[in-house]
Amino acid sequence: MIKKIISGLLFALALLPLYAGHITGGYIRYDFEGIFSGYYKYNVQVILYRDCNPGFGSFDNTIPLGIFTGDTLIATQNINFNGYQDVTPLPAGMCVQVGTYSATLVLPPHSTGYTLAFQRCCRNVLVKNIYNPDWSGFTLSATIPPVPNSAPEFVNRFPVFMMRNQPLNYNLAASDSDSDVLSYELVYPLGGGSQFNPNPSPPDSPPYQPIPYEPPYSLGDIIGGVPALAYDFNTGLMTAYPDQTGIYAIAIKLTEKRNGSVLSEYRIEMNTFVSASFPVSIQQKQPFSFALSPNPASDKLQITFPEPTLFQGEILDITGKNILSFSGNEVNIGFLEKGVYLIRITSGDKSEVFKWWKN
Repeated sequence: MIKKIISGLLFALALLPLYAGHITGGYIRYDFEGIFSGYYKYNVQVILYRDCNPGFGSFDNTIPLGIFTGDTLIATQNINFNGYQDVTPLPAGMCVQVGTYSATLVLPPHSTGYTLAFQRCCRNVLVKNIYNPDWSGFTLSATIPPVPNSAPEFVNRFPVFMMRNQPLNYNLAASDSDSDVLSYELVYPLGGGSQFNPNPSPPDSPPYQPIPYEPPYSLGDIIGGVPALAYDFNTGLMTAYPDQTGIYAIAIKLTEKRNGSVLSEYRIEMNTFVSASFPVSIQQKQPFSFALSPNPASDKLQITFPEPTLFQGEILDITGKNILSFSGNEVNIGFLEKGVYLIRITSGDKSEVFKWWKN
């Protein structure tokens, strides 16, 4: 009987996703687009960070977003992958990409508003400051208040790495188009999903279970070092002086107030790698402007710039695998199967990835 149980467990483990731990953090935000026939329309984005080193999984084509009132599931919305950008500079051996998913939500007014949630399992096994990270998932969430509102937007990307024995002073503040008052707080990570259900659809209903930090780490000492990691409540300035290398899970809560009352809350997750080596590049690749036409396309794609530009282009499948490299403004794509693809254009220190359709 015991042999049967062990055999069954081993078989179940063999069916688990091979690339658990590739999503390293992210957040949910939305923009209010107006009232149409009595319904509120929002553009919702889920921003995910991915470990893109060999052996880790790619971005999913779609992800499930749960929509709740209180603890009641209203709907599950599958939202589509729109593309990614590489994060640079990074220490040698690191590879991080930021992917964006988006969808339009049309919701009836509700007296208590809505909660949006996305869950994914599991974390990188090398995360040092929580118990059993390879068995612990995470939950990203955002609340939509009963009144029209757009979510804040971070002015900088997350600090995906820090330098050991070097001070960190990083602006992780957000801007708000509605001029609401924002505050920032370090909090416990939230669990979500499991090894046996790594991408829950629908996500579990709120409230979500916090994950305690594993001693010697705590909410007051998340990554070690003196002074400890801190996140200024009013300014969003993140400071630290880490003294041990490794990967650490960090969770933050962004709170939005209007007229003195809490309007909405956002739960954000991120991994940071404390490195002993300096970044291999001092330049950040920045997005730039180009036009892609037609889209959808059947035989050829045209890439045009506002002014003459030398560039390198790549056609990628939806997982990011290179299919074709090119350098001219016209590329033949007639041989490709119908479906969704990505195109990456790089020129000097600038790079951008967009999604396109082959018909």
